[in-house]
Amino acid sequence: MKRSFVALLLLSFACAPGPGAVRERLVTEEFETQCDDGLPCGWAQVTGEPGAARYVETIHPGEHGLALIGSGVNVRGPGGPTRPAIVSVGSLQASLVARCDPGAGLTIDLAVADATDAGAFFVDTFEGRTTPGQTWEQRTVVNLTSTTALSDGGFGGSFGGTRTIRVLAVALSKTGAGQCEIASFRVDDIGAIGDDFVGGC
Repeated sequence: MKRSFVALLLLSFACAPGPGAVRERLVTEEFETQCDDGLPCGWAQVTGEPGAARYVETIHPGEHGLALIGSGVNVRGPGGPTRPAIVSVGSLQASLVARCDPGAGLTIDLAVADATDAGAFFVDTFEGRTTPGQTWEQRTVVNLTSTTALSDGGFGGSFGGTRTIRVLAVALSKTGAGQCEIASFRVDDIGAIGDDFVGGC
């Protein structure tokens, strides 16, 4: 037990970023580029009434995001780079700048590929649910927990560990009536989502 704790402590120091380093997130989405289909580039509406997902202005004029309108609307978007990440107790973390009408919420699903020593990839899924407030006043942080076991053993474990993974795709679903607007979205290691440093080593 003591050896495991010391190893984790040393790992945390070894992974410490240098001054001024910029964290490469597992996923970063600012929704600032609109494509011909009327949605942010890279995003597609999968379910819901036609036009239930829209590219809109958000916090300030000229700042944009994704609006999900009505119940049962689901959109799918791109993932991010392959990167070593510290998967803590089978979880990652998402951070959103978002607002929702009363009674509305968001479900976040990730498709994640885990690189094994043999170079093969196995796909796992992560999920989290959140109910952002009605204003833009604070960032919403939600844990995303592994929902399936990988062929190589999954993401579980008391201490987690550093794994080379890639988020292949993101799905956002809205629950309840009304509207949710998302100005930015990112995914990273547990506890790392609020800083600007380079991610897991």
